Amino acid sequence: MSDTIIELERVAFAYPGKAVLRGLDLQVARGAVVGLLGPNGSGKTTLMHLLNGLAPCREGSLRVLGLDPWKDRVALQRSLASVPEHPELYPWMRVRQFLAFYRRCYPGWDEAYVRTHLDRFGVPAGDRLGGLSRGQKGLVSLFSALGRKGRVLLLDDPTLGLDVLARRHLYRTIVEELCEREVTTVFATHLPAEVEGVLTHLAFLQAGRVVEAGSVEEVKARHVRDGVSPSVEDLYIALMGGDHVA
Repeated sequence: MSDTIIELERVAFAYPGKAVLRGLDLQVARGAVVGLLGPNGSGKTTLMHLLNGLAPCREGSLRVLGLDPWKDRVALQRSLASVPEHPELYPWMRVRQFLAFYRRCYPGWDEAYVRTHLDRFGVPAGDRLGGLSRGQKGLVSLFSALGRKGRVLLLDDPTLGLDVLARRHLYRTIVEELCEREVTTVFATHLPAEVEGVLTHLAFLQAGRVVEAGSVEEVKARHVRDGVSPSVEDLYIALMGGDHVA
């Protein structure tokens, strides 16, 4: 079995009148936690949509677990879970009803795990989803994804709306879960400084292309200055030309 879980070769994608991805190449190994970093308009969300099978890859080759996410979406969804930047939850449902809905949809669903973590973060099971804060909705979406026990996890800024302490707690939880289960994760975030301890690999996007990628150690080693290894945030600023808008 190949150790490459996600593989992109010369992937290009355009909306009407607007090119977004331009010959993008990227490989992600089993168990890697990849930080996808880049300014607004660099193609992060579009790439997440392609990986999740929400749009077809019309140029180049894209495979997740050896499958085409668009053509083989039904088969892939058994092993892939995702958390969008803006979770679209059914506002009339109560949290416990939403979890029961997931239980019927996914055979490997671990509801006890999800309930334990939502309780830890103070998300009331009896509240309607429409009445939750942005951060609470994100938690429901995130732990519901983790509760599916998939092999691949796509996270698009999953901590928006959470305070600093909650984000730190959540990052530790994610790290423990991913290390224990060897889940391959692509983590797009606007907070490079906060996720440095979570990531094993980095991929910096600019204008639809990967301009730097590799393990955290490899990328930092390539950018040592005066014997000082840069932080992930320093790397972002240097590679994006000082434009710190993720």
